Amino acid sequence: MLLALLDRGLTREEAYRVVQEAAMASAEGGSDFRQGVARAGRFSEEEVRALFDIAPYLSHVDAIFARVGIPLRTGVTR
Repeated sequence: MLLALLDRGLTREEAYRVVQEAAMASAEGGSDFRQGVARAGRFSEEEVRALFDIAPYLSHVDAIFARVGIPLRTGVTR
């Protein structure tokens, strides 16, 4: 998240403040972190959705598990 904000031209301090405010609101039960980031108004809804999409990080999980000898579970969908 910090890197995405830096890519938007924010200074490190500004980016940290945006993330910190979203995290604190989440910790205090006001909203979840994703909503806090969206409320900051730095990203469109589509961009927020893409920033929180975990699919790219899981794309090679099956191959990694197979490489270390962990059998794949059948019938599991993502």
